[in-house]
Amino acid sequence: MKRIQNPDTVALMLAGLLLASAIVVILWGERTVAQAKVRAPILQSGEGNGIPVAEHASFAPDDVIWSDPGSDAAGNTWIFELFTPPVIYYNRSTGRFTVTPPQALRRGPDSDDDPFNNLTELVAAEPFGVSLVGVSRQPFRLQLVGYAGEPGDYMGIFQNEETGEAFVARAPIEPPGLNLQVRTIEVRREDLVVPDSMPLREIVAVAEVWDAQTERRMRLSSAGWQWTEAPAALIRVDGLPELQTVRSGDRVNAAGITFEIQSVGGLPESVTIRKLHPDGTHETVTIHPETSPSPPIEGDSPFASS
Repeated sequence: MKRIQNPDTVALMLAGLLLASAIVVILWGERTVAQAKVRAPILQSGEGNGIPVAEHASFAPDDVIWSDPGSDAAGNTWIFELFTPPVIYYNRSTGRFTVTPPQALRRGPDSDDDPFNNLTELVAAEPFGVSLVGVSRQPFRLQLVGYAGEPGDYMGIFQNEETGEAFVARAPIEPPGLNLQVRTIEVRREDLVVPDSMPLREIVAVAEVWDAQTERRMRLSSAGWQWTEAPAALIRVDGLPELQTVRSGDRVNAAGITFEIQSVGGLPESVTIRKLHPDGTHETVTIHPETSPSPPIEGDSPFASS
């Protein structure tokens, strides 16, 4: 007759076997790790098939000697200290950025028409010598600020912008010293454009004026200022104590150097200047204001179309 084992006894025996197996596996793993930590003997020089091996080896971080940084394709000058922002220059003649002050190439006496032939001497590039303060359009030299009289016999109230004098006159009239002829004066209703609002219909005086300087017909209105077509630039020139107001075509001389005003732009503000050196060379640069002013409110800018 077979003896029936108690289930609890069987479970206990199985647990014991599993525990014994786990202990054996752990002990075997620790022995393997201990053997792996044992260093292989360091061979002396000349041993081991004739391969020279150092007698002592140290890999401490303090023993590492870092080499100096090498230059890249741009050259040795493009190397900076860590966390030190570099100073970058722009060379106008080459159109490239550099980390050294721009230099100009002086052509030799035997150079031909090739601008890059016989460039033998490096000379330090000088500052251009002009900075732009701002650009504005000047008011026309005669303004119509109002009217007087009655229908059929209106007179205009004018203001001379060059002298500040105001006068009342009928057409036709030629104000002295202005090279202008006021041909007609009339009073009528016109729609006035107001920014962000509906047009207003008001009574204004309008004068037709002939400008003998530009040989053009101008229209003056008491509703607003009349501006010149060409803007004017206010520039600062090295060597001159005062600011200069210039227009396209003007010239400014300072310290033997002539600056020709090629063009004056209003939107955006800029001035293109040609610098003529005493040796006959020249360079042309477009200059913008050092600080950009806040944009004008629509309708208040003299550059806005009227």
